[in-house]
Amino acid sequence: MNIHEAMKARTEQCPFLTRAAWSGLILDEPHSQVYIQPTNTPDCCVVFSPAQKAPRRGWQPDAEDLLAEDWEVTSG
Repeated sequence: MNIHEAMKARTEQCPFLTRAAWSGLILDEPHSQVYIQPTNTPDCCVVFSPAQKAPRRGWQPDAEDLLAEDWEVTSG
């Protein structure tokens, strides 16, 4: 699904977004995943990644991310 559809599909149990293309991207492990938590706070979108010690604010998508059709909703 595209990012707009994924945003609408989020639930309280599955508030995060991720992309299938990101699976295993970090640490070359198939279950390591990058998650995005969109918010309506000054933090904007918060990024959770196994490469970081703590969540980071202000995800900056590239054009490929915005046009991608492999967005998924996840519980994190």
